[in-house]
Amino acid sequence: MLRPRFRTWRCAAACGVTLALAVAAPAGGAARSPHHARHTIVLAPRLGLPGIAVRVSGSGVPKHLRLTVLFDVTTKDKVRLCTTTNGASTRWRCTGRLPAHAGALGPHTVEMDATTLSGKGGFEELSTFLVTDLGVLLAAPASTAPGDTVALRVTASNGNAVRAHGVLVTDRLPSGLRLQHATAPCKLARGVVSCGPFRMGARTSRVFVLTTIVTVAHRARLFDAVTIRGAPDPLRRNDVARISLAVT
Repeated sequence: MLRPRFRTWRCAAACGVTLALAVAAPAGGAARSPHHARHTIVLAPRLGLPGIAVRVSGSGVPKHLRLTVLFDVTTKDKVRLCTTTNGASTRWRCTGRLPAHAGALGPHTVEMDATTLSGKGGFEELSTFLVTDLGVLLAAPASTAPGDTVALRVTASNGNAVRAHGVLVTDRLPSGLRLQHATAPCKLARGVVSCGPFRMGARTSRVFVLTTIVTVAHRARLFDAVTIRGAPDPLRRNDVARISLAVT
């Protein structure tokens, strides 16, 4: 009987995600798990549009594995991106194309399933792929208190296969939040934080942190929205990101 063992590994900076790894080993036998996981799974590029080719690779895994990469494993419509074997190497790589019907903007889960050629053990690794063209995400704590410091994390992404130009990210801060500091080149003018304009390379992302102070002295709910503009930008529905912040 296979007994699952769970480990948590953190990728190198190039990967930027935390992976939960389940290793299955024969009872009484040695675990067939990666020994030196410098990069457990790497996607290149890490963002883009449906239909683009994605190269998935890894290192530090056992030899003689059959590796299958699946896209959107959290839905019933999961599809196989690619399958490969690594032979006598501890590295692996395969290339697949994102399904054309994967039009949902936002993060999608990618899973690599590894099994031994004998079928007596295996493991899986998870990562994410961001489907976007020129888009923006906004993240913040769900709740805060009067006088607290709140960091608004803005991620601008260019999933296009070409450089984006004239990219401008703006945030009209709500009444109740006062800007204390912002990542360069963001500046505050007339109540609006503007970052840019700037250029973005193909399939790259850029993060801005807006550090704010809660100025309301009572319970309230604050709403904030950040907008991105630039070209090319064929899909406009991911050009605005919104959050709701409860002051308790």
